[in-house]
Amino acid sequence: MKLNLASQALLLTAFLAQQHGIVVHAACPFAHLFGSSTTQQSDEHHNNHDTNQQHQIQMMANDPIFNSINSNLNREEVTNERRKLQAECGADFVFTTALYEQIETEVAEIAAGKNLNNGERGRFFGGILRLAAHDFMDFNRLAASGEEGGSDGCLVFHEDDNKGLEAVWVADSQDTIHPVPLLQTIYEEMYEPMGMSRADYWVAIANAVVKISSPDQDYVLPFRYGRISNEDCGFSEGRQPKANGCSDIEEVFINRMGVTWRDATALMGGHTLGGGSADASGHEGIWDNTRAGSAEFNNDYYDELLNRAWRPRLNGANLAHDWTWAGPNNGNFPFLMLHTDVCLYFDIPEDGTAHCCTDIGGNCRDNEVQNIQCPTAQNVRPEAFTAVEEFSNSNNVGVRSAFDESTLGLRGLRKKGHGGNGGG
Repeated sequence: MKLNLASQALLLTAFLAQQHGIVVHAACPFAHLFGSSTTQQSDEHHNNHDTNQQHQIQMMANDPIFNSINSNLNREEVTNERRKLQAECGADFVFTTALYEQIETEVAEIAAGKNLNNGERGRFFGGILRLAAHDFMDFNRLAASGEEGGSDGCLVFHEDDNKGLEAVWVADSQDTIHPVPLLQTIYEEMYEPMGMSRADYWVAIANAVVKISSPDQDYVLPFRYGRISNEDCGFSEGRQPKANGCSDIEEVFINRMGVTWRDATALMGGHTLGGGSADASGHEGIWDNTRAGSAEFNNDYYDELLNRAWRPRLNGANLAHDWTWAGPNNGNFPFLMLHTDVCLYFDIPEDGTAHCCTDIGGNCRDNEVQNIQCPTAQNVRPEAFTAVEEFSNSNNVGVRSAFDESTLGLRGLRKKGHGGNGGG
């Protein structure tokens, strides 16, 4: 995908302002478009500058210094120079609605180039949502000051629980194995020099995914900007939830993050996007019932959990590894539920000894468990049990409300934020 004219203009203006000392309506690059250290101007005022700048930008487009930037400097050097550009002038970054919507457009344009029917688009959406979710799921309200974690644009990428995220974001600028994903390139070349934090960007692209992938593209999450990125979050290693069962959900979501079981159940519904990979998480398959459906953010996750006959899928040690309802001929792209999904509604053991079917009235596709009904979690986890039924029957309205409530606070945990300007 090529950057659109507006995106190219923003990057070009900033770079040339640094190289040639060009004054662009303010002391700092991008201040004329996104506010200055002394005033926060409206979107209407920002847009009025566009026509006046077009002739100047077009004249700059062939500048040999600009055209040679990526060939003369490596990625880390370019990024460092761009950071200096904004830091030296001390400008306040303003996250306008226009900028937020531009990010949304970029995510949509990249997604449109992904194949819907083979699951590629769903994996793209799911990877972005997973990146932002893992960023806030390392929050620990009980940790020492400065080590709480949360939405800080920082993950321990080498952790097993974060495997596969390199398809969305490459942590090390010297990484020569994984190509830099396009969204990361756009951020580092355009938004980071403006002063936008990586933490805010991860939330913005995740919010864009939720809107773009929702039915009728009408689900707009609240957005607050002002998060501060952390460059070292080694203290958070080991905080990501495992997939053993609801004790993992309780430890991460309830105890450390301080949310309710209803909130946790809403957040788990994010699994409706994308799928698992044996090479990354060790769990292969999709949560939705079609590959195209894995690119749509809706309440199918809860419908699938309740309305399919799920049975344990065994590993090499003959222990329950995860759950599926697919037959043996669908092994190349199986349907999937983790123990942490199934336990929200059913009371299952966490030691791999689960030996039951979630709906013996359906086809469990395994004679050994066809007549063994998994008990429900109505008595042991009543709030999660009730939430699954509520979200399944809500026609997306209930789960959207719960997702709003749980993510609005979590995505900005312990971070200073400004309200409203993002428009979503």
